[in-house]
Amino acid sequence: MQAAAQRSRAAGERQGGASVGVVIAVKNGEAYLAEALDSVCAQTRPASEIVVVDGHSTDQSREIASRYPHTRVLLQTNRGFAGAWNEGIRACRSEYVAILDSDDRWAPGKLAAQVAALEAAPEQGYVLAHTRFFRAPGVPLPPGFDRVDLSRDHSAPFPSVMLARRSLFDEVGFFEEQWEISSDIEWFRRVADAGVLHAVLPEVLLWRRIHDTNLSYRPPDPQAFPKELLTILKRSLDRRRAARATHEKSPQ
Repeated sequence: MQAAAQRSRAAGERQGGASVGVVIAVKNGEAYLAEALDSVCAQTRPASEIVVVDGHSTDQSREIASRYPHTRVLLQTNRGFAGAWNEGIRACRSEYVAILDSDDRWAPGKLAAQVAALEAAPEQGYVLAHTRFFRAPGVPLPPGFDRVDLSRDHSAPFPSVMLARRSLFDEVGFFEEQWEISSDIEWFRRVADAGVLHAVLPEVLLWRRIHDTNLSYRPPDPQAFPKELLTILKRSLDRRRAARATHEKSPQ
């Protein structure tokens, strides 16, 4: 593990170019955290820094993260995964920022492909790619997944499949922390309403794990998501209406 991380770091120093920070939020994620970190260290275009924000885990998550060279482990000071993402992003000193959920993993060429895409398109604020879901052994599918084809790629905007310019968060704001499950949806909607351009790469660069403790698919309150989504969509509509009204009033 350490040898692979050191080789990755050395390759990054030889390669030079734009710096990339990786943020991983974790809470009691010892079952999959090492696999996530291994996928970061295996990148063909290595990260410049890795920031793990731990939500006061009671398992071995902090100890696992601390074994990886060039990884900073922060003890979270606020609440929720959105709060952890925000703390990690603010701690990053890199030009680009990527987020990885502690139970997912990246394809080895993820950072290389996305850095190249953003370097080639300075007008774009972030880049996505395709995702493939996979199920942990022996885990039943969550509600709604019976209609999801796990054998095909998906192009939904997940934080873990994004590489963004660090400056984008200063321009449009960070993740809102009051949402129980929809902070990422609200952020992507707000960024779209702001007219931020982005690209979607055609290859699968994120492998997203379905397991029995994943809060995204099994939230404590099953009604939270539809309620939050309705509020987010209404706010988005209000923003678009206000922007259109302002445009119509402006002199041509």
